[in-house]
Amino acid sequence: MKTLVLDGIARPDEAVDQAAAMLRRGLLVAIPTETVYGLAALASDQAAVRALYRIKGRSFQKPLTIHIGDRRDIDKLAEDLPLLFDMLAARYFPGPLTLVVRKQAWVPDIVTAGLPALGLRMPDHPLALRVIRAVGEPLVASSANLSGQASAIRAEQVLRDFESDIAAIVDGGECPGAGRASTVVDLLSEPPMILRRGSITAEELTALTGTEFVTAKKGKTGG
Repeated sequence: MKTLVLDGIARPDEAVDQAAAMLRRGLLVAIPTETVYGLAALASDQAAVRALYRIKGRSFQKPLTIHIGDRRDIDKLAEDLPLLFDMLAARYFPGPLTLVVRKQAWVPDIVTAGLPALGLRMPDHPLALRVIRAVGEPLVASSANLSGQASAIRAEQVLRDFESDIAAIVDGGECPGAGRASTVVDLLSEPPMILRRGSITAEELTALTGTEFVTAKKGKTGG
């Protein structure tokens, strides 16, 4: 299968429609976000999610982030949300912040690596949001690069790693975040813990909420 590069700049409507149709059929599509390009699949399609892990070379022990296009999707995915969630979502959805919360039982274990929690993010990129909304349900996504390699911020970098392995790339030009991933915050820990550093700092989160955020010494989640 030859990877299609869809022109999301000159023909965004066409690119969004084609990408959404492919994702609904269980195919993998790379989409731009404000941080990096993401390799996306339908969150409810376990075969597609498994293919994403395999093609990327990602360990099945590492959970994937669920990307949403509307805040109403949160109630379909998560439960027992902590008080901090609404405050952070109001400020950073859409934005480069992934919030780890308790998942609902229907969310496939393959998405969360068997964990009872999931990472939620609403990307702040018009093409990403339009694709997710056109699909009509949440997507899982991981940075569109082979595991261990540098993140892709341009469509040609994605094509280099995944030529013929994915259905399409929505070309939105260079990602404005210059490859810096989203900040990942575990809201189930006490105090809340930053699992992966990104453009949003612990100091910024503490100043916004009045709650101290700590940073994990090792490990990282999402990607």
